[in-house]
Amino acid sequence: MTGYKYRFVKNEYRESAEYLHNPDCGWYHIYTIYLQNDIDKDAINASIADETLALLFVNIGRYRNDILHEDELMRLEEAINVFVSKGMHLIIRVAYDNAGLGMNREPSHINTVREHMKSLGSIFCRYSEYILTLQGLFVGSWGEMHSSKYLKDDGMLRELAGNMYNALEGKCCIAVRRPDQYRALKGVIPVSRLALFNDAIGASETDMNTYGQDKNAYAGCTEEEIRETELRWQYDNVGNVPNGGEVLLGEGHTPGREAVKDLYRMHVTYLNSAYDMAQLDEWKKEIYTGKDVYNGLSVYDYIGTHMGYRFVVRDAKLTRKCILCVDIENVGFASMYKEAECAVCLDSDTCDTIRVIFDYDIRNIKSHEKKRLKIDISGYLESSKAYNVYISMALKEGGQPIRFANYNINDRMFLGKIY
Repeated sequence: MTGYKYRFVKNEYRESAEYLHNPDCGWYHIYTIYLQNDIDKDAINASIADETLALLFVNIGRYRNDILHEDELMRLEEAINVFVSKGMHLIIRVAYDNAGLGMNREPSHINTVREHMKSLGSIFCRYSEYILTLQGLFVGSWGEMHSSKYLKDDGMLRELAGNMYNALEGKCCIAVRRPDQYRALKGVIPVSRLALFNDAIGASETDMNTYGQDKNAYAGCTEEEIRETELRWQYDNVGNVPNGGEVLLGEGHTPGREAVKDLYRMHVTYLNSAYDMAQLDEWKKEIYTGKDVYNGLSVYDYIGTHMGYRFVVRDAKLTRKCILCVDIENVGFASMYKEAECAVCLDSDTCDTIRVIFDYDIRNIKSHEKKRLKIDISGYLESSKAYNVYISMALKEGGQPIRFANYNINDRMFLGKIY
């Protein structure tokens, strides 16, 4: 039938300020396991927070001069499965040290690091759909890629990163600690698999030497100038992979308005909800003010609701040719990084449902961008029926639903009625 015979009565598209608990973004806690010890599943389950992300810290210091055996690999899988069974995704960090003694606790030979990467990489490949990113390259104090004899020059950095990428078969993102390390690895790891993490956000102008290590690039610059340059660089160059970590109070708390500005430019996807509480508590007391529905929230909640992607339906209409046009805005700090399946559901008044999967890469809607999606539904409508129209999204791998930030929705967003 021709489009002019149909009338579309659209829904009210009010934006909501609630937490969405969408996959691959938000607050996280750290959960540490030692591969020489049996995995206490009950203890892990009892400690898991109501979050969609978890950072699994895998301590392999016991094996600094030994290989990993089948028992250790089985324990790692057991731990991963505890989180997977709860529908959570993981940030992974493997390290020889969790006490700031990286130099003393690293293996004596780099070949040992390579073998550990190969052994553990086989596990991470199998669970890649549940892994947001891997932080670091096993070495350094706390695995944070500093205070390491294996990161003294870019050549050693490239060698280790190349080994890690090969061990993962290119299936997972690898996050490095500093922007200059990221730049040194371009060409070694594809930019679609190369990310950043920062465990000293706001600690100082340089985020405790996260910025300014490229001495040739920043000769004569002040710390404030270096920070501003690196934040702009992150905004321009690291927008399609996850970025996150921990905030620190430093010399004085970062005011909310400045924190929001910086996190937006970093395209922050995830932050530790348990550290640094001195800074987080300041954000909980500070009120966000803005000309949007988030006005009146604490800065902590504003940041929590904006980490990663956050899609809002702004408008929808049906053309005369029965093309459904849906305007979607991403108000989050970052893009979505994994592929999603988008669908329109037509629930008819005769109780049958037609699900129309349409080809659109939702990753194309960047932070603070709005795009119009066009879906041809002309071949699915019957003039004798009326329809409730919904839109939905879910991850292609794993199928977890992605909720829109509109009022009164669950896994499907109601767009309106067709008569």
